[in-house]
Amino acid sequence: MQLQLRNAAFIVMAFVLPITAEAAKYSIEIATIDQQDIDYDVVETKLEGSRFRIIYGKRHTASLGYIRTEDDSSSAKFSGYELLGSMAIFSSRVFAAYIDVGGGAGEFKYKPFRNENDVVFYSLGASLSTPRTYPISVAVGVSHRWYQDTTPNTQCRDGSTSESIGSGTCSSHSGIAFYNEKIGNGNGPVLTLGFQLNF
Repeated sequence: MQLQLRNAAFIVMAFVLPITAEAAKYSIEIATIDQQDIDYDVVETKLEGSRFRIIYGKRHTASLGYIRTEDDSSSAKFSGYELLGSMAIFSSRVFAAYIDVGGGAGEFKYKPFRNENDVVFYSLGASLSTPRTYPISVAVGVSHRWYQDTTPNTQCRDGSTSESIGSGTCSSHSGIAFYNEKIGNGNGPVLTLGFQLNF
């Protein structure tokens, strides 16, 4: 009975006691991204790909990442940069939990369009990782991301712009100089699984 109580106490201590070793100050993360059911005004996509980011900080962290995802079924691609802040809300010898807030900008390519779309995005989520006291740690995260289409309006030949789409655009302004179709705003969940190299 004493042995069982001792083992139970060790298990509880492993999960509850804070990490005593020094956490890494820098990390490099390579992650896979599975982003499902992003519903834009024009198209629904399921974007999958990868994220590479550099992380700075010991307990609370800031990171800069590059994202590249695509969806072959809808002929859509997205690439962009993201700033992500992570606040540690719990840490033990086994794992650490974070609240993640991020934002960034990127480029969305939809094959039926003749132009590329500029977007900005914001995200809110949570993540878990094994301690960054080890050379390699594993991190998993879930978040929700909101996209806003910032693509400029279609440019008419007389210098004016138009928000209209299709035939008749710029018909009263000497025709079209440069045509921009918009993908619209969108949002959806993001799941990540990655490995971090800590030093």
